[in-house]
Amino acid sequence: SSMSKAHVEDMAAQAYENFLIECKQKYTKRPPNVAERKEIGKAIEDFRKSAVKRRQSTNNKIYY
Repeated sequence: SSMSKAHVEDMAAQAYENFLIECKQKYTKRPPNVAERKEIGKAIEDFRKSAVKRRQSTNNKIYY
């Protein structure tokens, strides 16, 4: 009650900015190298193949 409304809003805005900066620094990832990209590509290709099989089945499952 002793602080003005503008001061409280400034404090909230500053806290939000600090939170965004912390999140951006905390969750930075390095790009995948060549071997990791190949593994990712294989996994995506396997997923696509199984998705096609699921779509072709009558109950949306690959194995019976």
